[in-house]
Amino acid sequence: MAETDIADLKNRLYNVHIASIPSIIDRHLLYLEKNEMFVAFLGYTGSHYRLHLKRMLTALINGIFIQHEEFNSCMQQMEDRGFKQGHDFAGQKAIPHQLLPLLAKSLRQEGNRAVQNLIKEETAENKLFFLERWGHAANSLMIGVLSGYFSKQVADLKELSIRDPLTNLYNRRYFYHCLETEVQKATRDRYPLSLIMMDINNFKEINDRSGHHMGDELLQQFAFFAEKLKMNLGFRFGGDEFVFLLPGHTEQTAFQLAGRFDRYLRSWNDSVSLAYGTISLHEDAVYNIEHYQRLADERMYTNKRHIKR
Repeated sequence: MAETDIADLKNRLYNVHIASIPSIIDRHLLYLEKNEMFVAFLGYTGSHYRLHLKRMLTALINGIFIQHEEFNSCMQQMEDRGFKQGHDFAGQKAIPHQLLPLLAKSLRQEGNRAVQNLIKEETAENKLFFLERWGHAANSLMIGVLSGYFSKQVADLKELSIRDPLTNLYNRRYFYHCLETEVQKATRDRYPLSLIMMDINNFKEINDRSGHHMGDELLQQFAFFAEKLKMNLGFRFGGDEFVFLLPGHTEQTAFQLAGRFDRYLRSWNDSVSLAYGTISLHEDAVYNIEHYQRLADERMYTNKRHIKR
């Protein structure tokens, strides 16, 4: 189809097609309302979902009338837009992935119905062009939405697999992955990297005396102070044992930071204190981390003997 024919088609059909968006959305939502599986989803997302649909369908319709030389780049933009929306959609956790195909099918059917009605008076050539463009644009958008949705879900599952559920600090298994990355970066960019080993003095006694709920609260407060001090690479090794990687910190500044951490925790509860040991990591730490951990552990227990209550 020539560019002039596309422009002529746009002049005749664009505004009518845009005007059909509310009815497409209404019929789609009516289908969802009749399916009890979507009741919770509609109750949660409400008008937000309608706004998403309006934006998506408007972008899709705009793509139909793009000139030939711009069409492929427009479809890539369409897929990218869908990816972002799918990513955001998954982040809302409003709908399980099993229902996505039903949702997409309903929206596609209602869109196709509107298109068929729109072009029923057009020539066979125009119908073929419009249907091909509509199908291509709809596929690009849906591929983007589904890719974004599942990409976010995979990322969330990965994040869950490397986090301690109580403190939201990283778990022990993830420490070794981060260690290699941080040592390589520190070596390449020539900045110091230190490690702190830490545990909570008398943690077992606190649990036994006040109950596990108090122990859980203490661990959560511990994680809160770590975040407040921007100790972002923290790992719960188990129980009340923690390790922190500190890019940009020498052994001395790491020790000072651990002291601040201890004072924060004491100010929250004066019956609680920390034992900690620090050590600078060098390039061989990736292959010799047990040696560094043992030295930090020895320093921690030396410190514990001095401050333990």
